[in-house]
Amino acid sequence: MRYSSNATRSRVKLLGWILVAVLAWACLPAQAEEAAGLSPKNWQFYGSARMGGAYWKRDKWYRDIDVMDTTGNVIGKKFTVDTVPIKRLFMDLQYNSFFGAEAKDGTLGFRFEVGWMPSVQDIDVQVLGGVARVAQRRRDAVRLRRLYGEWHMTDYLTLLVGQDWAISNLGNSNQIFFMDQGLGYSGALSTGRRPQVKLSYQGGDENLGWKGELAVVKPDTSIIALKQPPEAEEKLPKIELGAEFSIRKEDLYGVKAKGVAGMQQYDLVVYADRTGAADADRQSVKSQVLGGSLDLDIWKTTTSFTMSWGKNIATYGVWIGDPDGSKLDEHIAIFFPVLGTTDSTQTTQHLTNAYTTMGSLSLNVHPWKWLAFEAGGGLVSGRHEDLSRQLTAKSTLNALKRKAYYANLQFAAVDGRVKVVPEYSYSDFGGANRAGRWYAYGLKLQLDM
Repeated sequence: MRYSSNATRSRVKLLGWILVAVLAWACLPAQAEEAAGLSPKNWQFYGSARMGGAYWKRDKWYRDIDVMDTTGNVIGKKFTVDTVPIKRLFMDLQYNSFFGAEAKDGTLGFRFEVGWMPSVQDIDVQVLGGVARVAQRRRDAVRLRRLYGEWHMTDYLTLLVGQDWAISNLGNSNQIFFMDQGLGYSGALSTGRRPQVKLSYQGGDENLGWKGELAVVKPDTSIIALKQPPEAEEKLPKIELGAEFSIRKEDLYGVKAKGVAGMQQYDLVVYADRTGAADADRQSVKSQVLGGSLDLDIWKTTTSFTMSWGKNIATYGVWIGDPDGSKLDEHIAIFFPVLGTTDSTQTTQHLTNAYTTMGSLSLNVHPWKWLAFEAGGGLVSGRHEDLSRQLTAKSTLNALKRKAYYANLQFAAVDGRVKVVPEYSYSDFGGANRAGRWYAYGLKLQLDM
């Protein structure tokens, strides 16, 4: 018996055909180009191949294990921590390697970008003598990173339709740990790329500029534990706002400040039955983020600072990653709303909220074009309204302190298109009595087109 993800394979095939079509288009002779009314000569192709390697050491490891009843049937899962220190060598093509192209024809612009991710698996199940044997094989998958069109309505006003970076991303760190995370798991606000409709207004010049952005974004929903498995019911899109201001004086100094805000709401519904009866339970999940960043360039140094606050950031779509963590771990779950109570007098549970504060700081010194030194760090602090968490998990009450520090050297050649980056990084996901520490000696090789 063999199981595979047909939907995932279909998406991979579609992206593959899109890539073949674009390459074929770019190879069209001039006569065919004019006859078809196409302009492949306007397309500019780009890409980045990144190979990462690291020697890791962790004082704890994470895994989910099955929970069984007295008859041996699996009735759920629970989180466990292996306290035996783990040492391992990691080396792979980085997930953020990509290939893309962009073009502009008059007032219209287009862009696509695809990457790689080992997300497709075939699962073989063989039953021999009543014993089930399961084997998984990793399959390399093409994934869509960006695909959008832009309409430059005026010299200042632009409408974007498609998938691109969300407004609410903040951070300018070049940390290479775990596929160039850039402190995204521990301090910088990371919401990734999302399908959206975005309106931007940009003015000024390279010496004094400003930009305002408003986006209607596809909502992110996360199913959390209620009385029964619920269904997510979205009625409104996610809304994001951004404002940016920059000043630059030739090569002497530059300042850029950015502020972002985002909000979304959806309901989690447990239905009494499937015949249209009244809802047995309905909980409204509200999520917000608010943040800002400041980048300061003075001669050969760049300092970047970010600060952000959030309510239920995991359901908003903020990446909260312990890269290998389990969502059953309380140090991951503290970013999610849960069904609980806020004081001992309450007898009925309701949705209680998670609150998070994050910050990051990095310093980059680049005395020559071929060499730069960078060091930085980040901090995440979380608290929760749920009384049971406050009483039984003091380590997470107002005191979840994720910390990360790193230092690297950035060697460059061929006009910066070839990069070699050795790095040491330290990540603390809660300390000796909580989620553990992670030490990494890493090396990244990167070639840009």
